[in-house]
Amino acid sequence: MKNKKFLILFLYFITLGLSLDSFIMANPVVIPGDGFPARPTFWESFYEGLPVFFIGFLFAIIIESIFGYILFFRKNKKGISAVTIANLISFPLFYLYLTSTLYKSQFLPLSSMLPPFIFGESAVIFFEMFIFKIVLRKEITYKKAFTASLSLNLTSLLLGFVAVIVINIIQSRL
Repeated sequence: MKNKKFLILFLYFITLGLSLDSFIMANPVVIPGDGFPARPTFWESFYEGLPVFFIGFLFAIIIESIFGYILFFRKNKKGISAVTIANLISFPLFYLYLTSTLYKSQFLPLSSMLPPFIFGESAVIFFEMFIFKIVLRKEITYKKAFTASLSLNLTSLLLGFVAVIVINIIQSRL
């Protein structure tokens, strides 16, 4: 049990360290009169994105819970609890990491945003795998926990992209 607690704390502090490092590097000193428009601070960018955060947060929990029940945890109700616990922890940390990382690359091309996104999503998949294993203990193997985490995260990611595209199409026609 001590190893599991250590692993959770280790992953938590790694993620926190990445987020704080990104936050510190994301706040340059704005020099007035340099000819460039002052960009918003990290916290302004963070708060601007909060409605999107809450929509994405609810979307991820609902989608991953539904598909988790259908595909993996129909006979094991603790599995849905594991999905919820994993998302309650990983989604806010991923949002903080991604917001601070993308804030730093605000004026860079879209392709520069892909590596931090892939790194963050990969970290979430492994983190949620460990949460599934810890919550479900002997009821799930690491392989099945990884498969569940990968499948559920890819499902919510793809359905999220589809939802954003559909919303943008609807808004463009109004």
